[in-house]
Amino acid sequence: MRKFLIILSFIMIGVPNLSFAGDWSKEQKEVWNTITKWWDNFAANDIKGQRALLHDNMYSWSMDGPAPQNKEETLLWINENMKDNNDPIQTVTPMKVVVHGSTGVAHYVVQRARTDRNGKRVSETHRWTDIVIKDGGKWRFIAWQGATKVNK
Repeated sequence: MRKFLIILSFIMIGVPNLSFAGDWSKEQKEVWNTITKWWDNFAANDIKGQRALLHDNMYSWSMDGPAPQNKEETLLWINENMKDNNDPIQTVTPMKVVVHGSTGVAHYVVQRARTDRNGKRVSETHRWTDIVIKDGGKWRFIAWQGATKVNK
């Protein structure tokens, strides 16, 4: 019984902290749609679609990068990473989406499986924080930071 109560208390504390899309404002939904479009483009190896979602002044800092990268450096590495992105399946799950004016911040998790360029199936979990801004009526990525764990 004690074990059950401990598990129940963790559930009761943790669940209210998740952001559920049904409770979101119009702006939160727009921000989240931008995030999911990014990952849909990545799954489709659509570098043009990726480019369209990045603000010209954006900087990213990905899990294995030594320092933040500008838009063109980011796209260079994304293009390289797409060579290891065959037959992907993925789920993109929001943790929190916050919007203040023309700035949105999204914390989320991506669970992916893909086949790399050597034919090996790889499963991985990503944790990301993305910052988007509304510019010219469209939400675009201005910064992000993330980490990936390759699952064994």
